[in-house]
Amino acid sequence: MRTLKISLLVFIVTITISPQEGWFWQNPLPTGNHLNGVCFKDSISALVVGRNGTILKTADGGETWSFQTSTTTNHLNGIFFINPLTGFVVGNAGTILKTTDGGDSWLSLISGTSNKLNSISFSDENTGTAVGASGLVIRTTNGGNSWENQSSGTGLELYDVCFTDVNNGVSVGAQYGLPPPAPRIGVAIKTTDGGENWTTILWTTTCYLGVHFINPDLGWIVGFYGSIIKTTDGGNNWITQMSGTSSSLHSIDFIDEFRGMISTDGSSVLTTSNGGSEWIAHYSGIGRPLLGVGFTSSIHGIAIGEIGAITVTSDGGNIWVNKSSGPTNSLYGVFFIDANTGICVGSNGKILKTTNGGNNWFSQISGTTNTLNAIFFTDDSNGTAVGSLGSILKTTNGGIDWITQNNGISVNLFDVFFINKNIGYTVGNGGNIFKTTNAGNTWAFQASGTTYSYQGVYFIDTNNGFVVGQHGTILKTTNGGINWIIKPSGSTRILRDVQFFNADNGIVVGDFGTILKTSNGGESWISQNSGVGVLLLSVFFTDEFNGTAVGTGGTIIRTTDGGITWVPQFSGTEYQLNDIRFIDFNTAIAVGLGGTILKTINGGIITEVEEVSITNNLKPENYFLAQNFPNPFNPITKIKYTIPASLNPSKGGTLVQLVVYDILGKEIATLVNEEKPAGEYEVEFNAASHSVNARNLPSGIYFYQLK
Repeated sequence: MRTLKISLLVFIVTITISPQEGWFWQNPLPTGNHLNGVCFKDSISALVVGRNGTILKTADGGETWSFQTSTTTNHLNGIFFINPLTGFVVGNAGTILKTTDGGDSWLSLISGTSNKLNSISFSDENTGTAVGASGLVIRTTNGGNSWENQSSGTGLELYDVCFTDVNNGVSVGAQYGLPPPAPRIGVAIKTTDGGENWTTILWTTTCYLGVHFINPDLGWIVGFYGSIIKTTDGGNNWITQMSGTSSSLHSIDFIDEFRGMISTDGSSVLTTSNGGSEWIAHYSGIGRPLLGVGFTSSIHGIAIGEIGAITVTSDGGNIWVNKSSGPTNSLYGVFFIDANTGICVGSNGKILKTTNGGNNWFSQISGTTNTLNAIFFTDDSNGTAVGSLGSILKTTNGGIDWITQNNGISVNLFDVFFINKNIGYTVGNGGNIFKTTNAGNTWAFQASGTTYSYQGVYFIDTNNGFVVGQHGTILKTTNGGINWIIKPSGSTRILRDVQFFNADNGIVVGDFGTILKTSNGGESWISQNSGVGVLLLSVFFTDEFNGTAVGTGGTIIRTTDGGITWVPQFSGTEYQLNDIRFIDFNTAIAVGLGGTILKTINGGIITEVEEVSITNNLKPENYFLAQNFPNPFNPITKIKYTIPASLNPSKGGTLVQLVVYDILGKEIATLVNEEKPAGEYEVEFNAASHSVNARNLPSGIYFYQLK
């Protein structure tokens, strides 16, 4: 008789992303996410993995890169290819992905763990080992279909592993970053029987991050403070090699017993042609830490690192060419004049301009090194930027040239708003509000009645405006700023931004997920549930119903009911997002730290839901419904289930239904409703877009049923 299983599903509303769907990168390119691992699968083709489920692929030695759909939003930390078609990726939360088509598509495997996995190594198509947090070692002997835990003998996090054959392998790890008196510790463990037994061969105060062995006897380990050690007898004895640097060494790769490369925190690559007797440092062309390096021949190599760093060499590592593009200055403000023309401002006086909707961004000469926090244009020619130490810059030719306005203001300015070409306001530290009536040529102080820092300003018309800031402060004027009146907000949080859709309805966002809404012109404010606890730094509404807010941790949340309910969107980054601007109902740009520029052309919505058959060559005897993972989730989770041999073989399969219900028993979404042959399956439930009933689900407890 067919069995039935009901599992608990906790929904906190995360999301997977396909290229050009949802939010995608415009700067830096091809991505601004940290890249953690690189692997060549043939002489010119390589793949790179990184944070937020990033997988990039090149087919021309690193000259150009394309995004691959990874089916996960977890950080990906390590990658290994057995041959040009078959490869594996590991990452956070026990993530293991497998490809059998060279990386064009990826299948999620069941690892049996929720621990972070950092590295993976295969000795043949069937036999592989992955290592990770808390000394975790897991091994497969069937190409990843199943994984078994092995006892490593250590509780330290293992960062890298290398097997030279099915029996011989070495893994290295460390303990660091803990508050005193916890010591820094480095460990190396070794197996000669395929992981049945692991033996500690090194236990030191040097933290180890990378390992590479050519054969069971010859290998190298790298780590903190430029440490390089070499063994020629399988780890019984070690020789210190001089790296010439005190930077941390993250990754090491050798193509033979003589030629090797190491990536460093100091943005250089170390090379040797004599087995490490001498290491030579080469500048990578990127001023960011390098976290991984891979070689395919004696001349071709790729190094990758933080903020999307990608650099390639075609001469054995002597010269490296940067293949990642775009400035990494933090960006704090963005404004689009029309669908094509936009301006971003940020740290060190950085001003970027696009004339093709953000496909390309070009630096403009600002004439200042002060941080610029906000930007506003009144037409295609006239714009104003404000920033630290009273900086006010003006352009009259669409941002080609910028003129510093001598205004006598010395406080930090955080926002600027113009009602028309002549009348504008800027706000900043110390309760300062300034107004111009002559296009910014002069600015007059307006008394606000407090000394709080003000973060946002918005005017409905020439008379009615609002300012928000520290201690939950909301100020309102009905006479163009001659008088400012404090309105009760009901909050003590820092309020960061304000926008009104019309004279009555407005939204304020702020720290710890604060969202306030008014429907009476700002006289009173009602707190709304944002579903997040981060700092919300900017909000933008395209009409009275549809709005989006951004904040720390790459947070993007969207409302379609005027701010009453909010649904998270997957941004693809953890960088703080400081500002957002919609060009039209669907097209928007968000900017943030690390030079982050993200764009959406569909309002940030993800629509893809995919079911994957994990294996059909097995013949399970019983139905099985696994716990969804991740759990809690936001808004995507995956559910695995198993179908035994059909009770009615003539029909070619068993009718399967997988349904999600709320706590009251109301059907939310039907994930599967079709005949299935025997096998193991995985279905992805996207609470933000799977079905009409599932959209905009509030946080809570939900159930799913297989029948």
